Amino acid sequence: KQWYQRRVAITAGIKGAGSFTFVLDLYESSNFTMKRDSSQYPVRLSVQDDIYLEVALISPDENLSLQIADIRASDSPSGSGGSFAYSLVENGCIVDSTFKYIETNNLKKRRFTLKAFHFMSSQ
Repeated sequence: KQWYQRRVAITAGIKGAGSFTFVLDLYESSNFTMKRDSSQYPVRLSVQDDIYLEVALISPDENLSLQIADIRASDSPSGSGGSFAYSLVENGCIVDSTFKYIETNNLKKRRFTLKAFHFMSSQ
């Protein structure tokens, strides 16, 4: 199957708090030293391959930290308008058995891994 995530900065407005920018990166291995370059997309993976991701909050404010509320996978490259969605994290709780957080000392980054999968109708 193919992984279509691309490094895109997303700016979200949060009522009463301002605007925040987030970036999601795909890494080649568990040591998180080599980001996948945009020229490598779409990345071809086999079911059960490990996927290594990092989400970062981009801000000079040292008082901010990043917490994950929800993570969903979709069968659409754009993340919306697809036929299927699968929750990995809901309301801050892990719901996928292959999803695992990887510790980092940076409070503005969260790293995690999961196993590649496919939606049954997209075989």
